[in-house]
Amino acid sequence: MYVHDRFEARPILPLSLSYDHRLIDGADGVRFLRWVANRLEHPLLLEL
Repeated sequence: MYVHDRFEARPILPLSLSYDHRLIDGADGVRFLRWVANRLEHPLLLEL
């Protein structure tokens, strides 16, 4: 990741999602994956 024009190594967790596009719209899949990522970034939200 670049911060102030310098590369800084950061720990990351790649996430992917596999599903049947005939059953689930891609936009819904992205919203779900973003929800999962948000909960991983802020674990206290899991209690709500």
